[in-house]
Amino acid sequence: MPRRPAASGARSGLPLYLATAFFARLAEEGMAVAMVLLALQRVGSAAQGAFVLTAWMAPHVIAAPLVGALTTRIRRPRLCYLGALGGFAAAIAALSWLVGRAPAPLTLAVALIGGGCGPVVSGGLSSLIAGLLPPGARRDRAYALDAAVYNAASVAGPAAVSVVAVLASPGAAMLLLAAAAATAAVLVAGLPYGRAEQASASPGPA
Repeated sequence: MPRRPAASGARSGLPLYLATAFFARLAEEGMAVAMVLLALQRVGSAAQGAFVLTAWMAPHVIAAPLVGALTTRIRRPRLCYLGALGGFAAAIAALSWLVGRAPAPLTLAVALIGGGCGPVVSGGLSSLIAGLLPPGARRDRAYALDAAVYNAASVAGPAAVSVVAVLASPGAAMLLLAAAAATAAVLVAGLPYGRAEQASASPGPA
């Protein structure tokens, strides 16, 4: 007997994944603008924001290859992504208070830790698609949608930060980004990890 048809995008968890990716990358893409605006408000100069942002971005460059290799080999991806996104959200929330108020070394240390979660957020999430959909047209379409979500978040993140900073404050904009990352952490826990592999390994009905 032929195998059952592959699961639809909705049942594969693709919509949930795309929502997760959007909120995570919204937080990621809004950080540069939010950090500079927050430093300008708190200390009257963008210099501290630039230093903190450098500490935030450094792990993206240094750790990205290692993170990419690890995310394809981990046995419990749910815990990995939940921890990374949770840490990402916590670091953004902490920085919203620390910048311009706490000693610079402490602020930079938090930025380094939070930035260490960045590679999972920016590119590492895309590796989840292979576990949601089997090879073929559906997976190719999912990667295309993932790229579209990435582009949308890169526009929406800075725009949302700018609007909230004007209407409320840069600190409120940072908290918005933290909330977006926390939302992504909640959503990523509900993804059906490994469903594609399980479906391809299961024999069809006799």
